[in-house]
Amino acid sequence: MGFELNAEQEMMAGYGNYELIIDVLVKALKDKSFIVGEKFSAADVYLGSHVNWGLQFGTLPKLPELEAYGVGLQEREAYQRSNDLDNANS
Repeated sequence: MGFELNAEQEMMAGYGNYELIIDVLVKALKDKSFIVGEKFSAADVYLGSHVNWGLQFGTLPKLPELEAYGVGLQEREAYQRSNDLDNANS
C-alpha cells in the first residue's frame, strides 16, 4: 500500500501484517485437510477459494502447506463435478 506501520500501528489496523497473516494461516493448515475440524465445511469453501486463487495468480506464496490445502480441496469429488459443470457451460 506504499507505507509501513510500526508494531503498535499494525495492531490498530486489526490484522498485523502480511507476513503474520501468512504465518498464522500456514500454522493453522499444517498437517490438516480442512481449516476447521475433520470435515469439509463452509469455512473451506471460503478460505479454499482465496487460497487457490492466490496461488494461481501469485498473491499468496507457494508454500507447501498452502499448496497441499488447495490441492486437497481440488481433489474432492464435489469440486471436480462442479468444475465439469462449469466447463460444460463455457
